[in-house]
Amino acid sequence: MLRVIYTEPHVRVAIPLATRGRVLSELDRHGDAEKNLTEAVKMLRVATGRPHPFTATSLLDLGHARNHAGEASRAIDAFRDAERECDELGLQSENYRVPIAIGIAEALEQLGRDDEAEAVLTEARTLPGITDAGVQRLDESLAALKADQPKR
Repeated sequence: MLRVIYTEPHVRVAIPLATRGRVLSELDRHGDAEKNLTEAVKMLRVATGRPHPFTATSLLDLGHARNHAGEASRAIDAFRDAERECDELGLQSENYRVPIAIGIAEALEQLGRDDEAEAVLTEARTLPGITDAGVQRLDESLAALKADQPKR
């Protein structure tokens, strides 16, 4: 119905697409999730014509969908795009930066690049204005990464 009302890309169409993508990902329908999230990102970029927090969030969700689908390299691309979107917006919020770092680290771990994953998580601990809760989330991810590594 919204596409009938809004024939051109519009935020009011993109946000429900992104929401559907998140739900589909939670239902382990990652291919469908990726389609919805990719379309939402494209639509948001056209509709807003500039970096936008909804775009950063949708890219973050796209990275998670790709990670869960086992597409780690493509997940990293989405997380890096989300990171660039945040940079352009000046968003330093750990609500974006911590999940991006964790997502990149999880993807790197899937690719067997554990040392790089550890470095990403360690560096994120120094984010400007990071709270104790943010550090705790990063430390939990770091501990999980180290627990999965074989003993050297």
